[in-house]
Amino acid sequence: GVSQATEEKKNMSPVYKFTYFHGRGIGEVARQLFFLSDTPFEDVRLVGEEWMKIKDQSPWGHLPWLEIDGKVLCQSFAIARYLAIQFGFVGKTPFESAMVDALGDQYKDYWNDMKPFFMPMYRQNMEGMKEEFEKKKKDVGEPARDKFYGILTKEYKKNGSNGHMVGDSLTWIDLVVVDHMGVMDHYVPGFLDGFEEMRDLQKKVNANPKLAEWIKKRPHTPQ
Repeated sequence: GVSQATEEKKNMSPVYKFTYFHGRGIGEVARQLFFLSDTPFEDVRLVGEEWMKIKDQSPWGHLPWLEIDGKVLCQSFAIARYLAIQFGFVGKTPFESAMVDALGDQYKDYWNDMKPFFMPMYRQNMEGMKEEFEKKKKDVGEPARDKFYGILTKEYKKNGSNGHMVGDSLTWIDLVVVDHMGVMDHYVPGFLDGFEEMRDLQKKVNANPKLAEWIKKRPHTPQ
């Protein structure tokens, strides 16, 4: 009967264990994909000195990593892609899937461009950091933002401004972009104002009932 088939399927399901910092960062999309697909997983969140204690024994010396029935996969976007393929969040055609990957690669370029701005951004309220924050915001943050969000805006319009960056279904790059927008809104309010299309994407993605449920129940962290 149906219940027996369900039981068998459950027994065959892989055991997932995901290890990352307590914050959202580059690990959050994997957690969202698990939740959106109703897939149970062990959510290992390292806090304080815990990471430094296990760093030397960790698979590649950095976080996150995903264990699938004991097999280990490293690198956040490889993990996101793997889970998105398993759970149906990679678009509906090979081209859509490649386009999602291309935007993921572009995001990594953006991340590297933004790196010198992130530390002063996180520490802007510490004594003596305000000036460094303002300087890096102008010299690093704004040019990197304009380049990346310019590309996103162009592609979003080309895709019909339909609440998705690619195709007509939720993909992992939608999750990457929108979660990061939330981080920027927290640390630099107004930084993304003026990117109307991206605000539209953010609103539509965050309106996904399942995602809204996850955002409500996950541990609250600023980034």
